Amino acid sequence: MSDDLPQPLTPPECDLRGLEWMPLYGHRLFASDFDAHAGDSAFRAALSLWWSAWNQVPAASLPDDEVALCRLAGLGRDLKTWRAVRTQAMHGFVRCADGRLYHRAMAPIAVDSFEHRRKERTRRLKWKEKSAKGDVPAHVPGDDPGTADRTRHDTTGHDTTGHDTTGHDTTGHNTTQAAPQVRRSANGLRQARAADLGLQASTGGGAARRLKPQAAADRDMVRWLTDELGIEGQQAWMMVIAARDPEDSEHERVARQLEGISREHRLGWFADEREAS
Repeated sequence: MSDDLPQPLTPPECDLRGLEWMPLYGHRLFASDFDAHAGDSAFRAALSLWWSAWNQVPAASLPDDEVALCRLAGLGRDLKTWRAVRTQAMHGFVRCADGRLYHRAMAPIAVDSFEHRRKERTRRLKWKEKSAKGDVPAHVPGDDPGTADRTRHDTTGHDTTGHDTTGHDTTGHNTTQAAPQVRRSANGLRQARAADLGLQASTGGGAARRLKPQAAADRDMVRWLTDELGIEGQQAWMMVIAARDPEDSEHERVARQLEGISREHRLGWFADEREAS
């Protein structure tokens, strides 16, 4: 170690192993001096080193060892080729006081990703605690046969018992009460319906607009997140839970994100007594 060297650019506990993606800011990369001057072999070696650094602990760092760097650059034991491309391939890396090499541009990205990962782990723990109390489903909806059609295509405004939830009885009379009543679904989340909110907007055809029960809307949102965005089912449920929990640190951001998705794709999902379809 040396007092003349900078301190490590990422904390020692910064661990991104198992994360199968690494941000690549194309505009910054292809407008950089590195892209302008690096040869093809050096560029390929650098890309391998970036991915290797992303998976090291601390993240965004590499060992200061020529043999190890040669192998991490994808060159095996070809030290001759490694020495020819080393200067360009190691562009952006600096030696720090702990004896490791850190990438100046990658380090802050790694720190942000690590903080996000810690928040997700905390949220996952919170989800498990709620699951243990029976506050959330024990499985991801859609696993049971026949569930997909019922939740994805059921936009009639009827719940699973067949009752109309629009505030009209079978004779067509308006039965909506002035004072909203709070219902709760089986998973403990707040269940708001059109009748609760007095939402009686009509479609272009003049028929009364019917919003899905919240439980069904949540399932459709989770299914859209998993099918269209590729988000793991448990994480998708945690997003929905956070969006409906004002005490969650991510509540405002996630609620805004999901409401935007709902409006754009007409999923009929809404929160905090606001229509978002």
